[in-house]
This record gives sequence, C-alpha cells and structure tokens, in this order.
Amino acid sequence: MLGTNMLTTVSSLSVDWSLVPVSVSSPTRKFDSPRGGNLLNPSAPLYLSEIPPMEIRGACVSSWQLMLAIGQVIGACVGLGCHTINSTASWRIPIAINLVWVVLLAGALFIIPESPRWLLYRGKAAKAEHALHRIHKGSDEHELLVQEQLAILNKSREEEAESSSSQSKWSDLWRE
Repeated sequence: MLGTNMLTTVSSLSVDWSLVPVSVSSPTRKFDSPRGGNLLNPSAPLYLSEIPPMEIRGACVSSWQLMLAIGQVIGACVGLGCHTINSTASWRIPIAINLVWVVLLAGALFIIPESPRWLLYRGKAAKAEHALHRIHKGSDEHELLVQEQLAILNKSREEEAESSSSQSKWSDLWRE
C-alpha cells in the first residue's frame, strides 16, 4: 500500500485532521487546513487518468472537479443545517459525516490497484502488469489491452529517459 495509495492515505488523514474547528484547536492548527487538499488535489486526477479503462478516462478525470464542487455544496448545506445547534453537536455532526467518506476511501485503498505507471517507473514491471490485469479483467479483449497499455507505458518511459538529461534545471522548462 505504498506509492500513490500512500499519498492518498496521508492526504486523507491530513484533510481529516484539519477538520477540527479552530475554536477548539491551537493557533498553529490553522495551517493544517490546506495541507490535505493540496496533497490530494494534484494526485487524484493523475491517478484517475491511469486507472479507468481508456474509453471512460476522460469522463472520470473531468468529473473530479465537478464532484469536488458538489461535495463543497453538500458540506455547506450540512454546516448551515448544524450552525444553530447549541451544543458540541454543531461541529461533531459535520466531522462525523466527513469521517464516513474518509473511512470509505481508506477501505477502497485495499481494493484499487497501484498506478501501473508508478510501478513501472520504480522498476516493478511484473507488478505493473498485474495492476493492468486487475484494471482490465472485465474486458473481452483483456490480454490485448494489457499488452497494448504496457507497451504505451514502456514507450513513454523510454522517451522520457531519452529526452531528459541526467541533470535537470529550472531553465529546462522553457526550452524546446
């Protein structure tokens, strides 16, 4: 459960840790709030661009932002519904609702495969192929899809190795 799943786990826990209200936390805790979102926001679309079958990849990646917006609206509604409660339940209920999603996502980490690209770049070709088999196991052309995607990932890795020098510099970002 290392690699991309570990990043998701750490960011989920960081998001959950940041949910404690400022009124009951120390002054330094206010800096925890953006940490989880900043870890999760760039990693989730990258993972979504690799794991779903090619036919629905675009829809999965583009729906990420829509689901974030819907979640923010639901969170605002829960906060609005709980703000008039005159007890600790006014902040405990929203946190409990958020914990449901954290637990579901943490449980999903044991089911979803690692990123084949990440595994391949770490020299774990057999595990990358196994992850691709898990991703495409329901398809009619299972073996063909796995070999095709593995070839694409290997070619991409080779092209990156050829185009990059042993030493990277910030100025390389503006070169053609």
